[in-house]
Amino acid sequence: MASLFFKKKQETILPKVSNEEEEYILEIRNLNLWTENKEKLILKNINCKIKTNSVIAIIGPSGSGKSSLLRAINKTNFEDNEYIYEGKILYGKANVLSSSYPVEYLRTQIGTVLQRPVMFPMSIRENILFALKAHGISSNEILEEVLRKSLEDAHLWEEVKDRLNVRPEGSLSLGQQQRLCIARAIALQPKVLLMDEPTSALDLKSSNKIEELIVKISSNKLSTIILVSHSLSQVRRISHYTIFIKNGEIIESGTTRDIFTKPKRPETKDFISGVY
Repeated sequence: MASLFFKKKQETILPKVSNEEEEYILEIRNLNLWTENKEKLILKNINCKIKTNSVIAIIGPSGSGKSSLLRAINKTNFEDNEYIYEGKILYGKANVLSSSYPVEYLRTQIGTVLQRPVMFPMSIRENILFALKAHGISSNEILEEVLRKSLEDAHLWEEVKDRLNVRPEGSLSLGQQQRLCIARAIALQPKVLLMDEPTSALDLKSSNKIEELIVKISSNKLSTIILVSHSLSQVRRISHYTIFIKNGEIIESGTTRDIFTKPKRPETKDFISGVY
């Protein structure tokens, strides 16, 4: 599979990520994040561990820093110096926020699915295979294997197998496009998948399919999923752990059951009960 083609690069550039299942795949230590010139503090003293092969939901009011935390984990916009940070995000014992940590490698390990599907201006087939080819995978046998498996894992193969050479815009529904984005992300077999409001723009039927897909990815140990969601009912249905963020700080974290049935902090209780 595709991950075999990144093995040599991993071993020569970075501390090796163990093939054995570790209890925690990511650890965030004392993370502070500001906008450029420290004009605004976005995240304050974030400390948490992300359990391997689980679904972790991040909840909180609008503007509380949920999406910013995802961007920090994947170093989105960091290349343009849009953010100033202190602290560490550890993956495989290496700090991904270090300037020496290669972004190209990071994006093979930590995938991202955005709120609205973003299609590359190419066919369904090439949307899936673009990144693999960019990383030097040229074997047609392997590419076709990854193509089919990724689409099957995304519950999309049967719906698109006869139109793989067609562009997705105009030929796929919004829900299908979102599942295509997920298939594209998991084609690289990332260890972590960041999902920022992946169902907020979808109808109920499409949302249910995405939720089923998230559960499948986690159950089959394909990726650890970190999910930002405004839907508390969704969080209760599909996540194992929940982190509640308000004003850039983690107020409380724990199992989803505990957060929703016996929250320790009054702010958490108020939020899940709809006070704000």
